[in-house]
Amino acid sequence: MIVDSDNVAKNAILDALNPASLQDIYEEMSFLQDEAGNITPKNYVRFLSRLYNATYLNRTYSNMALELLTKTSFNDGLVAGLPTNVKVAHKYGERGIYEDNALVGVELHDCGLVYAEKSPYFVCIMTKGADINNLAKILRDISGAVYRNRAQFAAS
Repeated sequence: MIVDSDNVAKNAILDALNPASLQDIYEEMSFLQDEAGNITPKNYVRFLSRLYNATYLNRTYSNMALELLTKTSFNDGLVAGLPTNVKVAHKYGERGIYEDNALVGVELHDCGLVYAEKSPYFVCIMTKGADINNLAKILRDISGAVYRNRAQFAAS
């Protein structure tokens, strides 16, 4: 589910969970969804921050979760914009946008914790368009720009 962003696995887990339990977790974490039930960039960062600071799970389990997120198979977004020696714990997602059962576009998102030397940071980029390759390029380009200019962001 994590490494390959497999929605079949995610849905199997959700089917096995009591929806009230999941809602309780969301509320505990102040993890709100938008009107359409989607997770917002702010909430992805909040989730990653809770793992990084071990404020929801203990340090051992938080580190295990972050380590698993470093094995994510999608490397054409955030990771592609960074030097190869920079580790990233990230989650990506893609989905088709349909109108009248016809594919009219795609969403491609990538959110993560970038372990930049001396200054780790969170970044979450969500895109929507017609061409997934172009969206991956946008993710890569923004990720690279944030990395190159991270000192400016930290100062503000």
